[in-house]
Amino acid sequence: MDSQKLKFKAYFLGQLTDDESAAVELDMISEASLEDKLHLAESELIEDYLDEMLAPDEKDLFNKNFLRTPERQKRLDFLRLLKNYAKEVSQTKEADSLETEKKLSLLDALKNIFSVRQSPAPALIALLVLVLAVGFSWIFFFFNAGQSEFSSVEKGVQELNKKDFSNLSEYENLSNLRLISGNLRSSGNKNNLAENNLTSDVLLRLLLPIEINSDKFYTAKIIKDGKSALTLNQIYNYQNNSGREIRLLLPASVLKKGEYQIELREENSAVENGKIIYTFAIQ
Repeated sequence: MDSQKLKFKAYFLGQLTDDESAAVELDMISEASLEDKLHLAESELIEDYLDEMLAPDEKDLFNKNFLRTPERQKRLDFLRLLKNYAKEVSQTKEADSLETEKKLSLLDALKNIFSVRQSPAPALIALLVLVLAVGFSWIFFFFNAGQSEFSSVEKGVQELNKKDFSNLSEYENLSNLRLISGNLRSSGNKNNLAENNLTSDVLLRLLLPIEINSDKFYTAKIIKDGKSALTLNQIYNYQNNSGREIRLLLPASVLKKGEYQIELREENSAVENGKIIYTFAIQ
């Protein structure tokens, strides 16, 4: 098993540190191809569990950490049912085939189900199983696609930004940037932070246009190198000496080297495409 598959397996079993897990999730957000590999690793882990190929400690972690969501439990039950049915079909073959029977993968099982040697009744049942399998896979794919848009990393950052940032003195020791929207920023003003000098959390202060009222909430979409990385909702704005500003607290673990853009939109606004743009870089 290659190192990437081992890392994914450890991720699902909860064997990685918080920072390592966050790195896997960030990689998946920034690189779409990794999402398919992660789903494949998840399927292989379930097969290993069903085939009793996990070590005792891994089996305990699978039950404790992997099966935490109803969706994963349903997927396990479905794949167990499919493998059990495939096994029953294979056992109806000639007695000599039992001597050489080997553990079937899900793909092998489906091929076996649709063997021309089967009678019409099992074939009809097999067709129903295949339809259910395709339907389940479709639902599971789109459920996870939705989840990737609001990953556990994003949820954690959202929770972090539910804090009250009224008292800035509490955050004066953090790395910070005070940003002006793109249409007001001078071309010579560079907003940069060095990655190796970041504190564990970074405070971003986004100055708002002077006409902004205090009762408005915003959605902040953070884009890294042209790709959407995080979306934060229900962001409050605070009073400063010259008007109002948005205050965002971001973990350093989500701020890797690159060019960043923040798209700020007023929630429930009737103005289409009304967004305020801020830019900065991590070097």
